[in-house]
Amino acid sequence: MSETADAIRLGLASRPLREPILRSAIQAMRPKPSRRGLDAGYGIGLSALPLAQAVGPTGHVTGLDLSPEFLAHARALAARARMVERVAFRQGDVSRIPFGPNAFDWTWSVDCVD
Repeated sequence: MSETADAIRLGLASRPLREPILRSAIQAMRPKPSRRGLDAGYGIGLSALPLAQAVGPTGHVTGLDLSPEFLAHARALAARARMVERVAFRQGDVSRIPFGPNAFDWTWSVDCVD
């Protein structure tokens, strides 16, 4: 198995343990409804969905990660959750953010390691 496949498998296996912690951290962050956020280094996309729920139906979350495998998995996860209008994932390098200076109201990074 590849490192990426292992990371996806581990991420999915740890989801039941991580999800309450992520939701608690998001609640503490208090993202305002209708705001736009960046999930920098989104991994397999597990935190993007509760972030999108937190900003509501008029908010939006964009994920940025290097891995094409993570990109495919995150997009499939958002599609299964029927949140593709509220979450977008892009392949890119978080050390060179490809967005303008005021593109987001907040930034979140949990699964990004270098």
